[in-house]
Amino acid sequence: MKKDLDLLMNIWLDTNIKAHCFISKDYWLSQFDNVKNTLNNAIVYIYEDENCLKGFLGLLPSSHIAGLFVKEVYQRQSIGYQLLRKAQQKNSSLTLAVYKKYSST
Repeated sequence: MKKDLDLLMNIWLDTNIKAHCFISKDYWLSQFDNVKNTLNNAIVYIYEDENCLKGFLGLLPSSHIAGLFVKEVYQRQSIGYQLLRKAQQKNSSLTLAVYKKYSST
């Protein structure tokens, strides 16, 4: 699991930095250990194909989606959709919070 956790965390960090360019990279780096600990206590659905980990969804015990991440090279291939469907099959209700760029205009 340590190897898988390291791979998950690499996907988590890379995806967040690229998807949230309006948030400092330092913020994501400061959250790294906290997220790693949270993943240890989460239900994690992994999308793996041909022995390649392509994405994952982390679900907290409260049925809250902590995050959905797909390696950039595999995005737009329905991997995120499939991970969400798997979580929906196991949970009658899911919640999610997202980051949004704030604009004063």
